[in-house]
Amino acid sequence: MKPQMQKSTDPNPELSACRARAGSGRNEASHGDNLAGFFEAQNRGSRWARFAPRTGAAGPSRGKLASVAVPMALAVLLAGGYSRTEETGQQNGPALAFLSPVSGHLYFEPEAVELEVRARPGSADATRRMRLSCSLTTLWGEKLKTQEVEIVPEQAEELAVSISFGQPGLGYYDVEALLLDGENVLHRAATSVGVVRSMLDRESSSSPLGICLYYHPELEAAARAGIRWARLDFPWPHCEWKEEGFEWVFFDGWVNEAKSLNVKIDAVLVQTPDWASQAPEDVPRGTQFTPKSLASYKDYAWTYPPKKMADWERFVTAVVERYRGRVQHWEMWNESDFIFWWGSYEEYAALLKAGHLAAKKADPKCQVLLAGPAWIHGLRVAGRVFDSPTWLQACLQDEGKRFVDVLNFHSYGDVPYLLGKVDEIRRIARAEKCEKPIWCTETGFNSGGSRHGELRQCEYLVKMVASLLAEGVPRVFWWEARDDPIQFYPTSGLFRADGSPKPSAVAVNALLSVLEDASFVQRALLENQVEAFFFARQDSNLAVLWRNGPPVTHAMHVGQTGPLRLIDITGSARTITPANGRIEVSVSTLPVFLEGLPRETLQVSRLAYFDKPVFTLLSGQPTRVPLNVVNVLEEPVEGRVRILAPKSWDVAPPEQLFELQKGETRALPFQVTAPPDSVPCFQPLRAVLDLSVESAGQVGSPVTARVIPPIAMTLEPLAEPLSPGRRLVLNLRNQMRRTIFGRVSVTPSAGWSLAETEIEYAPVEPFATTSVTYTVREVSAKPAEAEPEIEVTATGTGGEVAARRSLPLDFAVCRRARTPPRIDGNLPDWEGALPMHLGRIEQALLGQQPWDWKGPADLSGVVYTLWDENHFYLAARVTDDIAGKEDWGQETWQGDSFHFALDTGLDRGPFQDDNDYEFIAAPTPYGPVCWSWYTPEGRSHLPNEKVQIAIRSGGKNTLVYELAVPYSEIAKLKPVAGLRIGFAALLTDNDGFGRRGWLEWGSGLGGRKCPKDYAELHFTGQE
Repeated sequence: MKPQMQKSTDPNPELSACRARAGSGRNEASHGDNLAGFFEAQNRGSRWARFAPRTGAAGPSRGKLASVAVPMALAVLLAGGYSRTEETGQQNGPALAFLSPVSGHLYFEPEAVELEVRARPGSADATRRMRLSCSLTTLWGEKLKTQEVEIVPEQAEELAVSISFGQPGLGYYDVEALLLDGENVLHRAATSVGVVRSMLDRESSSSPLGICLYYHPELEAAARAGIRWARLDFPWPHCEWKEEGFEWVFFDGWVNEAKSLNVKIDAVLVQTPDWASQAPEDVPRGTQFTPKSLASYKDYAWTYPPKKMADWERFVTAVVERYRGRVQHWEMWNESDFIFWWGSYEEYAALLKAGHLAAKKADPKCQVLLAGPAWIHGLRVAGRVFDSPTWLQACLQDEGKRFVDVLNFHSYGDVPYLLGKVDEIRRIARAEKCEKPIWCTETGFNSGGSRHGELRQCEYLVKMVASLLAEGVPRVFWWEARDDPIQFYPTSGLFRADGSPKPSAVAVNALLSVLEDASFVQRALLENQVEAFFFARQDSNLAVLWRNGPPVTHAMHVGQTGPLRLIDITGSARTITPANGRIEVSVSTLPVFLEGLPRETLQVSRLAYFDKPVFTLLSGQPTRVPLNVVNVLEEPVEGRVRILAPKSWDVAPPEQLFELQKGETRALPFQVTAPPDSVPCFQPLRAVLDLSVESAGQVGSPVTARVIPPIAMTLEPLAEPLSPGRRLVLNLRNQMRRTIFGRVSVTPSAGWSLAETEIEYAPVEPFATTSVTYTVREVSAKPAEAEPEIEVTATGTGGEVAARRSLPLDFAVCRRARTPPRIDGNLPDWEGALPMHLGRIEQALLGQQPWDWKGPADLSGVVYTLWDENHFYLAARVTDDIAGKEDWGQETWQGDSFHFALDTGLDRGPFQDDNDYEFIAAPTPYGPVCWSWYTPEGRSHLPNEKVQIAIRSGGKNTLVYELAVPYSEIAKLKPVAGLRIGFAALLTDNDGFGRRGWLEWGSGLGGRKCPKDYAELHFTGQE
């Protein structure tokens, strides 16, 4: 979701620079030849250094560096290498920097890891003898080597010291250099290196992972990591900024560089030149692009369609003809379903058609891709609604499907969210009878500034690629190569802003090495909740293994086979020899690769499957759960199958035996019964097969059980405080397949009473709902003293108890505060605040897919609101069995967090618009943070320091959130007694292993952003 940026008032500054270089011959900066000058520039306060690009490289080279811009405050850039250094505050003090002979600090095995350390002792230390100490440490903290060199300062003002760490083997390594005076550290510099397999000569067409490059300097480093595809922008204004013919020097450098590195290009044809744009006259041309908000994109002429489609066709024809045979994949614009296209969806469909016809005429073998939709579910910006499903239908309807060869999309989120987009796109395409491949041409994950975040990035990357391959998506492009603080995802790079590799740069190499030419076979859930993705290769079959939970030692039956190789995310491998056909593997959230599996292990992973992914079980009622087994082996097979369920559940029969001939399929019915008093929740079940095939071992197939009561009971939220005469509405939903009738008995908690205690309800048809109404008789306790609830017992037709639950009363009421609450994480001063409860199975839905929410002890909470003339106040008391406070940065929603949204106009629009707000609060190791996630003023996806926030422990497994939001941050909210607004609140569950799901008060927040689904919040005066 990158912005298309113009860097200066020059209509084409990059082309101007390329012209200058082309006129003077190849111009490569001599990096590192004058360290003193470089340090001097840094001390003068220079913030940026730009080095000339390589525009026609013959291939990967040692001692050469592609074009790059690096903030000097963060880094020292030297030939092909970078370093992270400490600021000393002394202009003439000591300094260190690293020099690497290879791009991106990625060495090919078995190259020796060699670095040159440049040291400037400093004029004040000219007479002292010092030591330079350099160390190499693995990703897991094991220090492998240390070298020390004595420095005699008077010998040179700047010293170059060569350091060799030999051949440490495949992996990621941190490097540290210390300038020492005795035991005193005068200066410290750090960088990182990786040792990877060379894949430069590998075939790229089947490689599943590509890289997005906004500019191309990091292409060589990405290629050394093993990436064989690059997604590059080919902006129209860069080759035809005036209507005077084409100039290609800007694109030629990219194409030549990619060819020299054996990297395929997915080219994005994007941006309308000023002279060709149909932008209104009042939209400035050729201005520096500094977007202040989403709406500001309409203020740039390049976001508008061309005035004449013939000009677009001429550009497409020219660029495709020029690079025919070297570039075969062309995206027609970038995210035209969003702010980067300020034309209509129909105008984009016309541009897609014209571009497709022109490209195919110029190169019949080329492939045309969509504009890489951001896949926005309805977002109102400057009076316009962006909705990707509507956009895709406009592209594919009628003959439109003829003009696209690949359905590509963009996604930034967790893996389930990404897979949900794949499903939605596939459904729309099938409805339009468009069976085309699906690619993900942008995704990424911010690593933040910590090692924890960098490992999370590795975790997401591997899981994402494996999951997309499992869903039939053969190619995905990562945004981006290097961290860029001005981009939407500023720390999603495989390399840091200073150019040093993150662990993910090495993980990419390990991933692509094992998945090269691999075809997906099956996904399975093994014992200990271990996820397994099986892939087949000609030389060696493999599995990608991880667990969304604490690390376990997993025993796996692989049969009588030879030694296997277990490979971690750094590419480091160890040999495992099966004992009695079994191996033991340590499995955690970080995936590992298991190579050398026998063919039968992969085949039997497809042997068992359930009819559907989710079964609904009525507590206390036997439910049929059919399991299918199919023999995909080349020989007859026999075995037994059982279903593993929670201990208190009943499964009948306990197990079944079967014999299957080759190709035979059989349905084996089971009945599963959850206890009558089961808490409504989601529970995983697993079918386990023990087979006679020696190499197959035990096979697992997962399914989710949604446990609900025969009669669902919910209390409608009250729009006013509790008082005598108020009516209480209890809804009863018959979830059985037979008509029921009976009685409902209620017992209020202490401090209040009802006029009725038992009411008969009329017959209710299957899956229908009825209501019974109670009247409040008296109220003696204040809400601050006890939160009211009722104990409800519903009997069925024969007088049996069908459901029994304790239901708290919910209030959609925001009261005026008597005195402003103190924001300290303590809630005794929230007198008069009324509760909204989160903790029901109906609130625990992740789109259409449930997560394994186990009930209120797993995650639940109570939310309160107050207001006064200065602030809107919120508090939440959250119960979470595993509470975390990782620093997720812009990925805050991935961790344990509290979200809330306001529709201040209560216009119930289908999309967030100019009176809607969304905020996220979360604990971190550095204290609580609050993010403005959506605001009509354009301050979206930014930390908000104006919000007062406190988050503290409230006891065992309890966390208390407390916030005061000033009206400057929600300018459209003007609270008075009697005001009604839309309101939604959400609690995210992480458990330290990635976002699992959420509980939501009022829908329309966690999945599709839809204010029309928010609940109402009523403002009242003081009690």
